[in-house]
Amino acid sequence: MTRGCHSLLSAVLLVILASEFPITAASRLTSDFNELLRLADAIVEVKVLEVHSRERKSTATLRIERVIKGDVPNAAPLEIEYLGGYDGPYRVISPGQPNFSAGEHALLLLKRSENEQRWHVLGGDVGQVTIATDGLNQRLARRASGKFEFFVADAESLSGFRKVNSVEISYQQLERLITAVLESGRPELAEPEAPVASVAASATGDDPILRALTKPSKNEWSFTSRALLFLAISVVLFGLMRRLRAKAV
Repeated sequence: MTRGCHSLLSAVLLVILASEFPITAASRLTSDFNELLRLADAIVEVKVLEVHSRERKSTATLRIERVIKGDVPNAAPLEIEYLGGYDGPYRVISPGQPNFSAGEHALLLLKRSENEQRWHVLGGDVGQVTIATDGLNQRLARRASGKFEFFVADAESLSGFRKVNSVEISYQQLERLITAVLESGRPELAEPEAPVASVAASATGDDPILRALTKPSKNEWSFTSRALLFLAISVVLFGLMRRLRAKAV
């Protein structure tokens, strides 16, 4: 059997499996993270212990490190089944399904199955957030699919808030967003974001070179000043061109 025929057969079998595997098939009711927070039966932070694949299905064994919402027993590891994985040397990817790798940390929005004996990731990959650490040792949260959308306090905005639309945010923002949505129903963060200089300084200590690089320049011009300067120069050049044309005539 050629590789192309094998790929076609895998795709057909995957469709059949999806029809026979309703528990973990992605139910993409919405990709709105804030709405998913309200719909989830449980919100947990986990570490992926191991992942086993068999016949184009995978089972991820997770250790629950924190329960944010819901009643999920954390004494025993949690097993999540989903479509996709490895079939011999071939990797089978099912769009819309969650995807796990051993050793990673994640925040999951969970939904109980109809018989209430198993859990699955709500909405598939839209209910999965990967937690990682950057080079400055800051924890970051990245959605597997979709974006975070919320508002943060901004004194320079007429409304007092500024909209954030991003695939990746800080873990601290994620915690505040979850708290705001679950408590008030509104994705609004009352406190403004920490400036870049403050974050960098807290991560690297009292570094004079870093302070010099991150400190705003006193001579930095605002957008309005630059626009006015450009307009003034344009008017002067236009006047000179008219005089040169008049002399040439």
